[in-house]
Amino acid sequence: MAYKEMLEKIMNEQKLTNTEVVARCKEQGIEISETYFSRIKNNKKNPPSEEVSRAIANACNVDERLLVIEGYIDKSPKEIQEAFKTINFMAKSATAKLFKIIKKGDMKTLQEYLDTQPVSDTVIEILDSKEQYIEFLENNYTFESLGNGLALSMSLKEPVAINIEDDSMFPILQKGDKVGLEVLRTYNTNDILLIVYKKHKYIRYLHKENATVKLVPVNTKFKEIICDRKEIKILGRINNIIRKI
Repeated sequence: MAYKEMLEKIMNEQKLTNTEVVARCKEQGIEISETYFSRIKNNKKNPPSEEVSRAIANACNVDERLLVIEGYIDKSPKEIQEAFKTINFMAKSATAKLFKIIKKGDMKTLQEYLDTQPVSDTVIEILDSKEQYIEFLENNYTFESLGNGLALSMSLKEPVAINIEDDSMFPILQKGDKVGLEVLRTYNTNDILLIVYKKHKYIRYLHKENATVKLVPVNTKFKEIICDRKEIKILGRINNIIRKI
């Protein structure tokens, strides 16, 4: 997805006009004319500087890294752009939607799907998951040197399991159930996750919305939680249930 397409998509989602974005940039100390902004939006000018991209993203209430990264990708050599497209494909190939397309062998639909997915969003997910991935390795694998100083032997530790302490996910899960916890590198919308938010643990559906996430219970007696991605820590995905009957 090109810079101009991402900008247009963001503005449509936020229902913002050019005038509103330019005014919000000015409030941040970044003065740009509506003519200049229109040229950026209509792809009649290369992506702007990092400073301007950050201001525009903040004006649109999205993660400022989205436009910054997309701008650098747009201005990069063809080989770099292809490398990022490959990373995007590899990162998204594990999702259910993409797997179904691959399984059907519909390469045209696959290409159309990939062309509409922002590479910058994937890059941000990779950046944000670095510490989570390190923790995943530390918590789930043991390492042993093979003695040559060049390689390690890895072995999987015991699977993680937890007890359900409330009925927020009833009737899918109920208080007293014991569930298996699967720790992955990345997580997708609608996964049921164990999450730490403000020092409290929650089991919720995950919904991603640009720079924010929504943690959704099944039981309507419990409230949704809407917060920034950086405010939560994902401990794992629920992958099996043991229920006493």
